[in-house]
Order: sequence, then structure tokens, then C-alpha cells
Amino acid sequence: MLDKVPSSKSSFELEEIDGELLLYSPESTRSIYMNSTASIIWRLCDGKITIGEIVELLQEAFPEAKDS
Repeated sequence: MLDKVPSSKSSFELEEIDGELLLYSPESTRSIYMNSTASIIWRLCDGKITIGEIVELLQEAFPEAKDS
């Protein structure tokens, strides 16, 4: 599973507010709020890097949470 390459849905409209994201899906007329950590993960799901690489990047960015 760590070798899969996730990509975010391009159908969402994004609005950034103080490092956080508000996603809006015109298809479902639904909004999703993402805090700063979720926003980082959303941006890393770019269709270019693997889940394993995302995990490594997050562990480097948040070393205090590695064993949580």
C-alpha cells in the first residue's frame, strides 16, 4: 500500500484561509474544512509521490508525533 500514488480530485474548488483549506464539491454541493495538517496531506496527494514518501515527509515535519 505504501507504494500507491494518491492524487486529489480535481473537481474540488479550493479556498485557502490561513494555511487551512476549504474544499467545495460542486457535484455534491458539499464543503469540507481541512486544518493545516490535513491541508498538507491534501497537497502532497499530487499524483507524483507515493504514500510511503508522504509518510516520510510527515515524519520529518512532525518528529514529535512519529510514535503517536
